[in-house]
Amino acid sequence: MMDIILFAGYTVQDAMTAVGIGIGILILFSILKRIFRKDKVDPYMQFAVCKECGWKGQVSRHAGRCPGCNQPLGDHRVSRGPKNEGHMINH
Repeated sequence: MMDIILFAGYTVQDAMTAVGIGIGILILFSILKRIFRKDKVDPYMQFAVCKECGWKGQVSRHAGRCPGCNQPLGDHRVSRGPKNEGHMINH
């Protein structure tokens, strides 16, 4: 069954091997894409650092309190933060 010639000397086994390699390449590409993807910048989020507990992360632009210690994040003045981390609240 595997030695049946399909086209121009290619057998069923050759076709199955090619399909298997193709699927393997797609799986590898999918894994690499997940590893090297860049996070999308959310226009409603900003990078913040809490001066009280040191928590770092993204919070809503309208967040008034730190998610770690619940201390106020300040007067919501926003300035440019580290590159690729959006904005940072400075206090």
